[in-house]
Amino acid sequence: MDLGGDVLVYNEILTPTTPYGLSSCTSHHQPNLELQQPIIMKVVFLVCVLAAVVYSHPHDSHYTDKYDNIDLDEILNNKKILTSYINCCLDLGKCTPDGKELKSHIREALENKCGKCTEAQKNGTRKVMTHLINFEPDYWNQLCAKYDPEGKYKAMYEKEYKTLVH
Repeated sequence: MDLGGDVLVYNEILTPTTPYGLSSCTSHHQPNLELQQPIIMKVVFLVCVLAAVVYSHPHDSHYTDKYDNIDLDEILNNKKILTSYINCCLDLGKCTPDGKELKSHIREALENKCGKCTEAQKNGTRKVMTHLINFEPDYWNQLCAKYDPEGKYKAMYEKEYKTLVH
């Protein structure tokens, strides 16, 4: 089985060869930088554009609005449901998906006055905090002990929501 001729033709197509089938190229080809420079510039530009898109994307500017339509009155007016949410936030019970989401943002929301909250979340936070401060002080104090152990925000929120009625 003689593949030498086929291989020689194959080699002749890809690289010039001597009559012995050896490559006539004895040195490595130097890349043509003039041809590569526009490609490099395009790649650099593309990377810069992608970085700008990633860092300017508002995915971190607000919390998810997936749970913005939850009926807070139903939760606040049902001691059993309210207790399950409080227990979730205090790590004393299981969490629903919305309870888990809430729990993951409580500390940050307290610290920055709900700065990443949507408008619905700000209204909901006001309603819940007003209810807890005025009607569920034991729950309020337990939550403050966990999420504001130094008491940095407790007095501020109590002053703001103590007299409000939702």
